[in-house]
Amino acid sequence: YIKWFISHVISRPSTTEWKQIDAIEAQIKSRRPSRKGRNKEIDRSIDEIQLEALFEIIRIGSEQNPFSAEVQRRNRLMVLLLYHLGVRGGELLNIKVADIDFAKHQLKVLRRADEKNDPRVNEPNVKTLERTLPLSETLSKELHEYVTTDRRLVPNAKRNTFLFVTHKSGPTVGHPISKSGYHKVMSVVKAVSPKLYALTGHKLRHTWNRKFSELMDSMDNSPSEERQEQIRSYLMGWKPGSGSAAH
Repeated sequence: YIKWFISHVISRPSTTEWKQIDAIEAQIKSRRPSRKGRNKEIDRSIDEIQLEALFEIIRIGSEQNPFSAEVQRRNRLMVLLLYHLGVRGGELLNIKVADIDFAKHQLKVLRRADEKNDPRVNEPNVKTLERTLPLSETLSKELHEYVTTDRRLVPNAKRNTFLFVTHKSGPTVGHPISKSGYHKVMSVVKAVSPKLYALTGHKLRHTWNRKFSELMDSMDNSPSEERQEQIRSYLMGWKPGSGSAAH
């Protein structure tokens, strides 16, 4: 497209200009990702520039924050849990308030297949193993603030114990947020900045794994490869020896 566009902007390109145009085309093509089947070396994480844009968008009170004041903290926490814990979207939507130990700064990821108290038609499921994940003191405090202030004021929210609920008035107000509601939040966030055109919740799980690898590599006496796989498998909820951690 760029080559075609230049040829229309410059009515009669000279030989030198055509060489420059061809050079531009060659440089662009050289940067195209390979499409030779499933390439396990492709980095599916969010880079630092994209993360900086993301954190500014979800910052409470930011001019770039596209959400109304009453849901800014909820939506921010959804993104932060995906990023800091590397949980899946289904695991995020299954979190209950009781799963969080605010004193120990821990969060339990539990399997709840066919939950009787879940009013959602398309019930989110936990596909990985149960586990207890550490929370930073700051994140734990912000979660507590959301529960005791924002969530508490939502009508019907007391009728269930799921952490993230629908704030919008209507028949589902106070119900646990649905899969479509979760995906809408991510879509609205990614629409704010061109840098986040490929953002998904699962990419934040890939980002967690990249950050974990970087942390292990930066340590003076890093754990053995076997031990790293064990830690990663547990925190990601993978079955030990499944091969996912090694990948």
